[in-house]
Amino acid sequence: YNINVIVMVCREIELGKKKCERYWADRGDSKRFGDITVTLSKKEDLKDGYCLRTIKAEKGNEIRYIKQFHYTSWPDHGVPKTCLEILSLINHVRDVQSYSEDETTPLCV
Repeated sequence: YNINVIVMVCREIELGKKKCERYWADRGDSKRFGDITVTLSKKEDLKDGYCLRTIKAEKGNEIRYIKQFHYTSWPDHGVPKTCLEILSLINHVRDVQSYSEDETTPLCV
């Protein structure tokens, strides 16, 4: 699949438990997953409880840039107190996805 947008709605660790694998690198670092190298190109902390990362993925001569929206305000075993942050996130995701070369590309959540 040619995924170019990922939406993540949990923190890496919640209430002392690991909730997901860290598949992105810190700024200035790279991570290898087999023959794929992942580098964090940019991170923007946004006001509505989420950040936007631009992740560069390289495999051989192929390079892809993936936008990862990371919503960190979702409470573990609960729901957000208001839907405003979620609506802001959804609108931002739609905006970014509309710039995709292929609008039929799936979204990874």
